[in-house]
Amino acid sequence: MKNHSLIKVLGIVWVASNLSAIAYADYQPTRSDGSAPEGVTISTAPRYFQPVNPSAPQSPSTPTGTRRGGCFSGESAPSIFAPKGFVGITANTQPQLTWFLPDDEPVPVEFSFYTIDASGSYELEHLQMLSYEPGINQYQPPVELQSGTRYLWQLVLQCNPNRPSSALVYEAEIEFVPMSVSTISTTANASEKAETYAMAGYWYDAISILGQGEQPDVVAMRRALLNDLAILEDAIATPEH
Repeated sequence: MKNHSLIKVLGIVWVASNLSAIAYADYQPTRSDGSAPEGVTISTAPRYFQPVNPSAPQSPSTPTGTRRGGCFSGESAPSIFAPKGFVGITANTQPQLTWFLPDDEPVPVEFSFYTIDASGSYELEHLQMLSYEPGINQYQPPVELQSGTRYLWQLVLQCNPNRPSSALVYEAEIEFVPMSVSTISTTANASEKAETYAMAGYWYDAISILGQGEQPDVVAMRRALLNDLAILEDAIATPEH
């Protein structure tokens, strides 16, 4: 159990460092070790996003998203925009999921979505091969989420289809939690809606509503949310004693 706990912590540390680097590099090539560019100061306290009564994930305690076998030749690293140390929630029964892929040699991208039952077993609900598109990607799996059920989504980058062990695996859990429709203003813009979702603890809706937008306020909010998540993940990985 100690080894599993250590592996899980290492995975969370990598996720946190990579998210903070992506947030401040504005989706330009980032360092392969996940560090922020020179001269960048990382905020040390969440500004917008704070999970409400977060649950620990049930998925296996394995580090995901690490580089193996030189899958990417450039400086940047892929990343899913999702919590690893806790379960992210959504107010949408069919949420959009978001990730980042570097501008590098394309590889096959496999997306899968699972239901996690009460015993912790996984049932595949959806499997789809996607095209490799550098930059921010979004995908809405055709699965209707149910309240009280936990799900796992997984992104597999097949570095070498003939060597499955060389694949990079990124995964996170998600849960549907209904939200009052009146909470979101119909006249608010994307960044304002994202802030409302974030303040209420709805990570997936906050990050997905920003989409691939490049407006200054959208870019600033996306940076802030990713930095908030990196801070929270780092706190989980290195709790105060």
